[in-house]
Amino acid sequence: MQDNELLKKYEPVLRFAKSERFFPMAVEPYLDRCRLLPSGPQGAVEMLSHLNHPVRTRIGKLHSGEYFLRFVNDPLIDSDIWVWWGVLSVIAAGAGWFVAGWLGVEIAAVLSLVAAFVIFMQASPIRLRIIPAAFATLLFLALELAPVLFFLAPHPFISIQVEYLDLDL
Repeated sequence: MQDNELLKKYEPVLRFAKSERFFPMAVEPYLDRCRLLPSGPQGAVEMLSHLNHPVRTRIGKLHSGEYFLRFVNDPLIDSDIWVWWGVLSVIAAGAGWFVAGWLGVEIAAVLSLVAAFVIFMQASPIRLRIIPAAFATLLFLALELAPVLFFLAPHPFISIQVEYLDLDL
């Protein structure tokens, strides 16, 4: 039997589910799209000594094991994304002013802060460590501010009526 005949006879058959997200691929294109990130102090020091090397060659030169690969689908350029965020925040605040006055500006500011939080989480390599802490901080901040805002804002449905008991019977 020739090599081609053996290959056709015994070649592997791969079957995937319709919901499969990961498929086999060559290693080199995958490594070209990945960033190498440190996960400890020794890894950070080692990475600084090999900054100009591509990821493929850098992997073999690092010895600490305190690093990991992160696949970057479409890398974000920090300055571009933050400029767009600022421009769109100003446009949203202006539109909010014309539509609903100060309430619209406040809503635009809250949405802008949420968008900044999402951008930071997507661009940050430490997002898995910081998300729970950030959510806990936001929760406690909301719990702290809710009573203050409630008592400082006037409410037409809450009134105080003082009654005096007349004891001269």
